[in-house]
Amino acid sequence: MKFLCIILAFSLVWRGQFLEAREGTIRDEIKDYLLDLTSDFIPQERRERVMKELSDSKYLPDLLTMLQEEYFHPLEGKPRMATALEGLQFQRKMTPEQQAIIANELKKIPSQISGMKEGEIGFAETSMSVLSKYPSPEHEQLVLRFIDTDRNAILGAVVFALHDIGTSTSLPALERLATESRNKKLTLVPVSDIEAAMQAIKQREAEKGKSSAASDNPVDTRTFSVPQQPSKVKSPSNAANASQETTDYTWLPWLFAVLASLGGVFWLMKKPATS
Repeated sequence: MKFLCIILAFSLVWRGQFLEAREGTIRDEIKDYLLDLTSDFIPQERRERVMKELSDSKYLPDLLTMLQEEYFHPLEGKPRMATALEGLQFQRKMTPEQQAIIANELKKIPSQISGMKEGEIGFAETSMSVLSKYPSPEHEQLVLRFIDTDRNAILGAVVFALHDIGTSTSLPALERLATESRNKKLTLVPVSDIEAAMQAIKQREAEKGKSSAASDNPVDTRTFSVPQQPSKVKSPSNAANASQETTDYTWLPWLFAVLASLGGVFWLMKKPATS
């Protein structure tokens, strides 16, 4: 019985070391990817592969943990950093609660650089890219609040975010920004980028109008609908989800523990009784 307890204890310790090493490996992978992403000397092909890797949802929990550790709760003497946002901007499966962590912090940051604290400039720049993956009126208003900022990098982030999530609400501010950029010798943001954002918004609004008109005037399906044959092709969303599935090996330590325990019991049963 003593031998069996030793085997079981060893298996539990080994499982803990296995999980700790696995967590460290994922965190190391993220750090390597982020270093490559922020480097100016890696080939474009490598950069694109890193962006694809960081979009894997398996990295999402560790990226959020890194954001908490580096920005919200840094160690004493360490500067506030938001490098984890560089990876989060490629994620597409953040929950509303996870999005709110970033949105609520962005609400607190002043729009002018003179009022920003340590780390808030980098947070503001990159958080807009993260929120632009999740369109909503709240996120649009958050981004619009920075359209009069005095920092070019943040202003560029505003334009690119509105390109993806802006609605007709954003058009007046973008048109004003485009006019100001044309009239100034030192262009804050390329006019072509602002015009591209406005064009994207107008196209989305036009498509939304067509969709609304179609819903207001539905086709009489009893007369004109064509029966659809069941599709045997896997939908893109299912295929995407299937491609992102990863194998979980956390059950292996328990299997080894059970096998070791059974081996110990078998050995005890076969051991000759001593007089």
